[in-house]
Amino acid sequence: MSLAEDERETLLKLADCLIPSSKGRLSATEAHVDNWINDVLQARPDLEKPLSRVLRQGRDKDPADFIEQLRQKKRKLFRTLTEVVAAAYFMNPEVKETIGYHGQVAHPIDESLEVEPSLLQPVLQRGPIYRPTPSRKNN
Repeated sequence: MSLAEDERETLLKLADCLIPSSKGRLSATEAHVDNWINDVLQARPDLEKPLSRVLRQGRDKDPADFIEQLRQKKRKLFRTLTEVVAAAYFMNPEVKETIGYHGQVAHPIDESLEVEPSLLQPVLQRGPIYRPTPSRKNN
């Protein structure tokens, strides 16, 4: 999704209402959430249409009032807006650095820990559970 200028302005006004600047923390605009929206929507293309709807409806409205109306009367659109804004915000490396999040890190299991065998028994009896990955057929 490529935001038109009016959509970008609306998004930033709404986003700053959700994530304002605070001591030591960037606002949504300062974190350039508008630059990360395409990445969010690439991961969640199902949110593109509802986000467009929110931005159309929110244009030229008071951001705080509009967000409150969404929260009270249009919960799905409210969830779309908050999910997209939060995801875009936390994609910014400066935000991650500020909050001390450096991504998921593997932590090896301490093999000296003993596990009660009865805890594993139901899992062993059940057997492997998995979802097969789709295969690509060569044409």
